[in-house]
Amino acid sequence: MQTIDELNIAHVVFAFGYGGLERRILRLIDGLATDRVNFHIISLRDSDGAFLEPGPRVTHEVLHAQPGIDVRAIAALRRYLRAHDVHIVHSHNWVSMLEGIVCARLARVPVAVHGEHGASRFLPEQLRWRRTVVQRLLARAADRIVPVNDPIAGRVREVWGLGDNAITVIQNGVDVAKFAPTEARRGEEIVIGSISRLEPIKNFPCLVRAVALLNRECGTPRYRLVIVGAGSELERLDALARELGATDFIEFPGATDAPEDWYGKFDIYVNCSFSEGMSNTVLEAMACGLPVVASDVAGHRTWLDEGENAVFFPSDEPAALAAALASLDEPARRRIGATNRTKVVDRYSQATFIAAYRRLYTELLAARGYRYHFDD
Repeated sequence: MQTIDELNIAHVVFAFGYGGLERRILRLIDGLATDRVNFHIISLRDSDGAFLEPGPRVTHEVLHAQPGIDVRAIAALRRYLRAHDVHIVHSHNWVSMLEGIVCARLARVPVAVHGEHGASRFLPEQLRWRRTVVQRLLARAADRIVPVNDPIAGRVREVWGLGDNAITVIQNGVDVAKFAPTEARRGEEIVIGSISRLEPIKNFPCLVRAVALLNRECGTPRYRLVIVGAGSELERLDALARELGATDFIEFPGATDAPEDWYGKFDIYVNCSFSEGMSNTVLEAMACGLPVVASDVAGHRTWLDEGENAVFFPSDEPAALAAALASLDEPARRRIGATNRTKVVDRYSQATFIAAYRRLYTELLAARGYRYHFDD
Protein backbone atom coordinates (compact mmCIF):
# COMPACT_ATOMS: atom_id res chain seq x y z
CA MET A 1 0.00 0.00 0.00
CA GLN A 2 1.35 3.42 -1.00
CA THR A 3 1.59 6.04 1.75
CA ILE A 4 0.51 9.62 0.92
CA ASP A 5 2.56 12.25 2.73
CA GLU A 6 0.80 15.28 1.23
CA LEU A 7 -2.83 14.89 0.18
CA ASN A 8 -4.36 16.86 -2.71
CA ILE A 9 -8.16 17.27 -2.81
CA ALA A 10 -10.00 19.00 -5.66
CA HIS A 11 -13.61 20.14 -5.48
CA VAL A 12 -15.22 20.59 -8.90
CA VAL A 13 -18.24 22.91 -9.03
CA PHE A 14 -20.24 24.63 -11.75
CA ALA A 15 -19.51 28.06 -10.24
CA PHE A 16 -18.36 29.09 -6.79
CA GLY A 17 -21.08 31.51 -5.80
CA TYR A 18 -22.73 32.43 -2.52
CA GLY A 19 -24.85 29.58 -1.22
CA GLY A 20 -25.12 26.56 1.01
CA LEU A 21 -23.07 24.35 -1.29
CA GLU A 22 -20.15 26.75 -1.11
CA ARG A 23 -20.41 27.02 2.66
CA ARG A 24 -20.44 23.22 3.00
CA ILE A 25 -17.26 22.97 0.91
CA LEU A 26 -15.50 25.66 2.93
CA ARG A 27 -16.52 24.03 6.22
CA LEU A 28 -15.12 20.75 4.95
CA ILE A 29 -11.87 22.44 3.94
CA ASP A 30 -11.58 24.19 7.32
CA GLY A 31 -12.19 20.93 9.15
CA LEU A 32 -9.58 18.95 7.20
CA ALA A 33 -6.99 21.69 6.88
CA THR A 34 -3.43 20.92 7.95
CA ASP A 35 0.00 21.55 6.45
CA ARG A 36 -0.27 18.12 4.83
CA VAL A 37 -3.43 18.79 2.80
CA ASN A 38 -3.72 20.97 -0.30
CA PHE A 39 -7.14 22.08 -1.51
CA HIS A 40 -8.27 23.09 -4.97
CA ILE A 41 -11.64 24.49 -6.01
CA ILE A 42 -12.15 24.24 -9.76
CA SER A 43 -15.10 26.20 -11.16
CA LEU A 44 -16.35 25.39 -14.63
CA ARG A 45 -17.66 28.94 -14.98
CA ASP A 46 -17.36 32.31 -13.27
CA SER A 47 -19.83 33.06 -10.50
CA ASP A 48 -22.72 35.19 -11.71
CA GLY A 49 -22.69 37.89 -9.04
CA ALA A 50 -21.57 37.60 -5.41
CA PHE A 51 -19.21 34.81 -4.41
CA LEU A 52 -17.48 33.52 -1.32
CA GLU A 53 -13.71 33.87 -1.05
CA PRO A 54 -12.26 30.35 -0.81
CA GLY A 55 -9.57 31.49 1.63
CA PRO A 56 -5.77 31.46 1.90
CA ARG A 57 -5.30 27.66 1.99
CA VAL A 58 -7.20 27.09 -1.26
CA THR A 59 -6.27 27.41 -4.92
CA HIS A 60 -9.28 28.52 -6.97
CA GLU A 61 -9.17 27.89 -10.72
CA VAL A 62 -11.89 29.02 -13.16
CA LEU A 63 -12.03 27.17 -16.49
CA HIS A 64 -14.46 29.55 -18.25
CA ALA A 65 -16.28 26.61 -19.81
CA GLN A 66 -18.75 27.25 -22.62
CA PRO A 67 -22.38 26.02 -22.44
CA GLY A 68 -22.83 22.34 -23.19
CA ILE A 69 -19.96 19.89 -23.27
CA ASP A 70 -16.83 22.00 -23.64
CA VAL A 71 -14.02 19.68 -24.77
CA ARG A 72 -11.43 22.40 -24.22
CA ALA A 73 -12.50 22.84 -20.58
CA ILE A 74 -12.51 19.07 -20.03
CA ALA A 75 -8.97 18.86 -21.40
CA ALA A 76 -7.89 21.75 -19.17
CA LEU A 77 -9.39 20.09 -16.10
CA ARG A 78 -7.65 16.81 -16.89
CA ARG A 79 -4.31 18.61 -17.23
CA TYR A 80 -4.88 20.47 -13.96
CA LEU A 81 -5.59 17.27 -12.03
CA ARG A 82 -2.48 15.59 -13.43
CA ALA A 83 -0.25 18.61 -12.86
CA HIS A 84 -1.28 18.92 -9.20
CA ASP A 85 -1.13 15.18 -8.45
CA VAL A 86 -4.70 15.18 -7.14
CA HIS A 87 -5.70 12.16 -5.05
CA ILE A 88 -9.42 12.90 -4.53
CA VAL A 89 -11.80 14.63 -6.93
CA HIS A 90 -15.08 15.65 -5.34
CA SER A 91 -17.71 16.93 -7.79
CA HIS A 92 -20.93 18.58 -6.66
CA ASN A 93 -24.38 18.26 -8.22
CA TRP A 94 -25.24 17.22 -11.77
CA VAL A 95 -23.88 20.45 -13.27
CA SER A 96 -20.29 19.35 -12.52
CA MET A 97 -20.77 15.58 -12.42
CA LEU A 98 -19.73 14.81 -15.99
CA GLU A 99 -16.60 16.95 -15.97
CA GLY A 100 -15.55 15.93 -12.46
CA ILE A 101 -15.91 12.17 -12.80
CA VAL A 102 -14.77 11.88 -16.44
CA CYS A 103 -11.67 13.99 -15.81
CA ALA A 104 -10.87 12.12 -12.60
CA ARG A 105 -10.80 8.89 -14.57
CA LEU A 106 -8.91 10.35 -17.54
CA ALA A 107 -6.30 11.82 -15.18
CA ARG A 108 -6.08 8.54 -13.23
CA VAL A 109 -7.04 10.20 -9.97
CA PRO A 110 -7.36 7.44 -7.33
CA VAL A 111 -10.71 8.51 -5.86
CA ALA A 112 -13.75 10.18 -7.43
CA VAL A 113 -16.57 11.27 -5.10
CA HIS A 114 -19.79 12.95 -6.19
CA GLY A 115 -22.08 14.94 -3.87
CA GLU A 116 -25.78 15.64 -4.38
CA HIS A 117 -27.04 18.61 -2.37
CA GLY A 118 -30.59 19.26 -3.57
CA ALA A 119 -33.77 17.39 -4.39
CA SER A 120 -35.06 19.60 -7.22
CA ARG A 121 -33.10 17.85 -9.99
CA PHE A 122 -34.83 14.57 -9.08
CA LEU A 123 -38.36 15.96 -9.48
CA PRO A 124 -40.30 14.15 -12.24
CA GLU A 125 -40.42 17.25 -14.47
CA GLN A 126 -36.61 17.53 -14.32
CA LEU A 127 -35.88 13.95 -15.40
CA ARG A 128 -34.83 13.42 -19.02
CA TRP A 129 -34.09 9.90 -20.20
CA ARG A 130 -30.85 10.79 -22.01
CA ARG A 131 -29.59 12.72 -19.00
CA THR A 132 -30.59 9.90 -16.67
CA VAL A 133 -28.69 7.35 -18.78
CA VAL A 134 -25.56 9.52 -18.60
CA GLN A 135 -25.98 10.04 -14.84
CA ARG A 136 -26.34 6.30 -14.24
CA LEU A 137 -23.09 5.62 -16.13
CA LEU A 138 -21.22 8.40 -14.33
CA ALA A 139 -22.51 7.28 -10.92
CA ARG A 140 -21.08 3.83 -11.55
CA ALA A 141 -17.74 5.37 -12.46
CA ALA A 142 -17.59 7.20 -9.11
CA ASP A 143 -16.24 5.57 -5.98
CA ARG A 144 -19.07 6.93 -3.87
CA ILE A 145 -22.17 9.13 -4.17
CA VAL A 146 -22.71 11.41 -1.16
CA PRO A 147 -26.25 12.83 -0.73
CA VAL A 148 -26.93 15.26 2.09
CA ASN A 149 -30.08 13.50 3.30
CA ASP A 150 -32.05 10.27 3.11
CA PRO A 151 -34.75 11.45 0.66
CA ILE A 152 -32.08 12.41 -1.88
CA ALA A 153 -30.34 9.09 -1.24
CA GLY A 154 -33.61 7.33 -1.96
CA ARG A 155 -34.00 9.13 -5.27
CA VAL A 156 -30.38 8.32 -6.17
CA ARG A 157 -31.09 4.64 -5.57
CA GLU A 158 -34.29 4.77 -7.61
CA VAL A 159 -33.25 6.98 -10.54
CA TRP A 160 -29.61 5.96 -10.88
CA GLY A 161 -30.14 2.33 -9.90
CA LEU A 162 -27.46 2.23 -7.20
CA GLY A 163 -27.15 -0.10 -4.23
CA ASP A 164 -26.57 0.99 -0.64
CA ASN A 165 -22.85 0.24 -0.85
CA ALA A 166 -22.44 2.96 -3.49
CA ILE A 167 -24.04 5.67 -1.33
CA THR A 168 -22.96 7.41 1.88
CA VAL A 169 -25.28 10.02 3.38
CA ILE A 170 -23.38 12.83 5.12
CA GLN A 171 -25.59 15.52 6.59
CA ASN A 172 -24.42 19.07 7.09
CA GLY A 173 -22.65 20.20 10.22
CA VAL A 174 -22.10 23.56 11.90
CA ASP A 175 -19.48 25.13 14.14
CA VAL A 176 -21.46 25.29 17.39
CA ALA A 177 -18.93 27.65 18.98
CA LYS A 178 -19.11 30.17 16.14
CA PHE A 179 -22.90 29.84 15.78
CA ALA A 180 -24.22 30.14 19.31
CA PRO A 181 -27.08 31.91 21.13
CA THR A 182 -26.58 35.53 22.06
CA GLU A 183 -28.39 37.63 24.64
CA ALA A 184 -32.12 37.70 23.86
CA ARG A 185 -33.31 40.64 21.82
CA ARG A 186 -35.42 43.27 23.51
CA GLY A 187 -38.17 45.24 21.86
CA GLU A 188 -41.79 45.22 20.77
CA GLU A 189 -41.02 44.39 17.16
CA ILE A 190 -40.70 40.72 16.13
CA VAL A 191 -37.90 40.32 13.60
CA ILE A 192 -38.25 37.54 11.03
CA GLY A 193 -35.03 36.68 9.24
CA SER A 194 -33.70 34.59 6.40
CA ILE A 195 -30.23 34.28 4.85
CA SER A 196 -29.97 32.84 1.37
CA ARG A 197 -29.26 33.20 -2.30
CA LEU A 198 -32.12 35.22 -3.76
CA GLU A 199 -33.16 32.74 -6.43
CA PRO A 200 -36.59 31.49 -7.58
CA ILE A 201 -36.32 28.11 -5.84
CA LYS A 202 -36.05 29.88 -2.47
CA ASN A 203 -39.58 31.33 -2.96
CA PHE A 204 -39.08 34.60 -1.11
CA PRO A 205 -42.18 36.24 -2.65
CA CYS A 206 -44.20 33.92 -0.40
CA LEU A 207 -42.39 35.26 2.67
CA VAL A 208 -42.76 38.92 1.60
CA ARG A 209 -46.50 38.44 1.06
CA ALA A 210 -46.89 36.61 4.37
CA VAL A 211 -45.25 39.37 6.44
CA ALA A 212 -47.21 42.07 4.61
CA LEU A 213 -50.40 40.13 5.40
CA LEU A 214 -49.42 39.75 9.07
CA ASN A 215 -48.88 43.46 9.50
CA ARG A 216 -52.15 44.31 7.73
CA GLU A 217 -53.96 42.05 10.20
CA CYS A 218 -52.13 43.68 13.14
CA GLY A 219 -53.17 47.16 12.01
CA THR A 220 -49.83 48.56 13.21
CA PRO A 221 -46.67 46.94 11.81
CA ARG A 222 -45.50 44.50 14.48
CA TYR A 223 -43.27 42.28 12.35
CA ARG A 224 -40.06 43.26 10.56
CA LEU A 225 -38.62 41.09 7.78
CA VAL A 226 -34.89 41.00 7.00
CA ILE A 227 -33.78 38.93 3.99
CA VAL A 228 -29.98 38.77 3.82
CA GLY A 229 -28.50 37.76 0.48
CA ALA A 230 -27.99 38.58 -3.16
CA GLY A 231 -29.22 37.06 -6.39
CA SER A 232 -31.41 37.31 -9.45
CA GLU A 233 -34.63 37.82 -7.46
CA LEU A 234 -33.59 41.00 -5.62
CA GLU A 235 -35.26 43.48 -7.97
CA ARG A 236 -38.44 41.41 -8.13
CA LEU A 237 -38.62 41.19 -4.33
CA ASP A 238 -37.99 44.90 -3.89
CA ALA A 239 -40.73 45.69 -6.43
CA LEU A 240 -43.13 43.34 -4.64
CA ALA A 241 -42.44 45.01 -1.28
CA ARG A 242 -43.22 48.39 -2.89
CA GLU A 243 -46.38 47.05 -4.51
CA LEU A 244 -47.59 45.76 -1.13
CA GLY A 245 -46.69 49.01 0.66
CA ALA A 246 -44.30 47.06 2.86
CA THR A 247 -40.99 48.88 2.39
CA ASP A 248 -41.14 50.37 5.89
CA PHE A 249 -40.81 46.92 7.47
CA ILE A 250 -38.97 44.81 4.88
CA GLU A 251 -35.19 45.09 4.41
CA PHE A 252 -32.76 43.63 1.87
CA PRO A 253 -29.30 44.40 3.31
CA GLY A 254 -27.40 42.35 0.70
CA ALA A 255 -24.99 39.43 0.90
CA THR A 256 -22.86 38.77 3.96
CA ASP A 257 -19.53 37.08 4.67
CA ALA A 258 -20.46 36.79 8.34
CA PRO A 259 -23.89 35.16 8.74
CA GLU A 260 -23.12 34.54 12.40
CA ASP A 261 -23.52 38.31 12.96
CA TRP A 262 -27.15 38.24 11.80
CA TYR A 263 -28.88 35.44 13.70
CA GLY A 264 -28.79 37.32 17.01
CA LYS A 265 -30.86 40.07 15.36
CA PHE A 266 -33.71 37.67 14.54
CA ASP A 267 -36.56 36.30 16.65
CA ILE A 268 -37.72 33.71 14.08
CA TYR A 269 -35.89 32.10 11.17
CA VAL A 270 -37.76 31.17 7.97
CA ASN A 271 -36.96 28.88 5.06
CA CYS A 272 -39.74 28.88 2.47
CA SER A 273 -37.97 27.03 -0.37
CA PHE A 274 -39.89 24.98 -2.92
CA SER A 275 -37.22 22.29 -2.49
CA GLU A 276 -34.29 21.74 -0.12
CA GLY A 277 -31.48 19.32 0.51
CA MET A 278 -30.43 20.19 4.05
CA SER A 279 -30.34 23.94 4.61
CA ASN A 280 -27.08 25.19 6.08
CA THR A 281 -28.68 28.42 7.26
CA VAL A 282 -31.51 26.59 9.04
CA LEU A 283 -28.82 24.58 10.83
CA GLU A 284 -26.93 27.77 11.74
CA ALA A 285 -30.12 29.44 12.98
CA MET A 286 -30.93 26.42 15.14
CA ALA A 287 -27.39 26.44 16.58
CA CYS A 288 -28.02 30.09 17.50
CA GLY A 289 -31.14 29.10 19.44
CA LEU A 290 -33.77 30.31 16.99
CA PRO A 291 -37.14 28.71 16.25
CA VAL A 292 -37.71 27.82 12.60
CA VAL A 293 -40.69 28.15 10.29
CA ALA A 294 -40.21 25.98 7.20
CA SER A 295 -42.02 24.92 4.05
CA ASP A 296 -43.38 21.40 4.27
CA VAL A 297 -40.95 19.69 1.90
CA ALA A 298 -38.98 16.46 2.21
CA GLY A 299 -35.65 18.21 2.73
CA HIS A 300 -37.04 19.75 5.93
CA ARG A 301 -39.24 16.89 7.15
CA THR A 302 -36.37 14.40 7.06
CA TRP A 303 -34.53 16.03 9.97
CA LEU A 304 -36.86 18.58 11.60
CA ASP A 305 -39.70 17.56 13.91
CA GLU A 306 -42.99 19.45 13.81
CA GLY A 307 -43.49 21.51 16.96
CA GLU A 308 -40.11 20.58 18.42
CA ASN A 309 -37.75 22.18 15.89
CA ALA A 310 -40.02 23.91 13.40
CA VAL A 311 -43.51 24.97 12.47
CA PHE A 312 -44.29 23.74 8.96
CA PHE A 313 -46.56 25.39 6.42
CA PRO A 314 -47.77 24.20 2.99
CA SER A 315 -45.26 25.37 0.39
CA ASP A 316 -46.16 28.60 -1.44
CA GLU A 317 -49.16 29.51 0.71
CA PRO A 318 -48.56 33.01 2.18
CA ALA A 319 -51.64 32.90 4.42
CA ALA A 320 -50.51 29.59 5.95
CA LEU A 321 -47.01 31.00 6.45
CA ALA A 322 -48.46 34.09 8.13
CA ALA A 323 -50.46 31.86 10.48
CA ALA A 324 -47.36 29.79 11.30
CA LEU A 325 -45.41 32.93 12.16
CA ALA A 326 -48.24 34.32 14.29
CA SER A 327 -48.43 31.04 16.24
CA LEU A 328 -44.96 31.54 17.71
CA ASP A 329 -45.44 33.61 20.83
CA GLU A 330 -42.47 34.39 23.07
CA PRO A 331 -42.67 31.22 25.23
CA ALA A 332 -42.90 29.04 22.11
CA ARG A 333 -39.95 30.83 20.55
CA ARG A 334 -37.83 30.29 23.68
CA ARG A 335 -38.83 26.63 24.01
CA ILE A 336 -38.23 25.69 20.36
CA GLY A 337 -35.03 27.73 20.21
CA ALA A 338 -33.55 25.92 23.22
CA THR A 339 -34.53 22.54 21.76
CA ASN A 340 -32.92 23.46 18.46
CA ARG A 341 -29.63 24.42 20.05
CA THR A 342 -29.50 21.10 21.94
CA LYS A 343 -30.31 19.07 18.82
CA VAL A 344 -27.59 20.70 16.75
CA VAL A 345 -24.93 20.30 19.44
CA ASP A 346 -25.85 16.64 19.91
CA ARG A 347 -26.24 15.58 16.27
CA TYR A 348 -25.04 18.15 13.74
CA SER A 349 -21.79 19.61 15.00
CA GLN A 350 -18.87 20.42 12.75
CA ALA A 351 -16.88 17.66 14.48
CA THR A 352 -19.45 15.02 13.47
CA PHE A 353 -19.52 16.31 9.88
CA ILE A 354 -15.73 16.30 9.52
CA ALA A 355 -15.33 12.88 11.14
CA ALA A 356 -17.73 11.40 8.57
CA TYR A 357 -15.67 12.79 5.68
CA ARG A 358 -12.39 11.65 7.23
CA ARG A 359 -13.75 8.11 7.43
CA LEU A 360 -15.08 8.22 3.88
CA TYR A 361 -11.92 9.61 2.27
CA THR A 362 -9.66 7.26 4.24
CA GLU A 363 -11.78 4.22 3.33
CA LEU A 364 -11.90 5.08 -0.39
CA LEU A 365 -8.17 5.79 -0.60
CA ALA A 366 -7.42 2.48 1.13
CA ALA A 367 -9.65 0.64 -1.35
CA ARG A 368 -7.44 2.06 -4.13
CA GLY A 369 -4.20 1.06 -2.39
CA TYR A 370 -3.33 4.35 -0.66
CA ARG A 371 -2.76 5.06 3.02
CA TYR A 372 -3.34 8.52 4.48
CA HIS A 373 -3.84 9.51 8.12
CA PHE A 374 -5.69 12.74 8.80
CA ASP A 375 -4.20 14.76 11.63
CA ASP A 376 -6.44 14.94 14.69
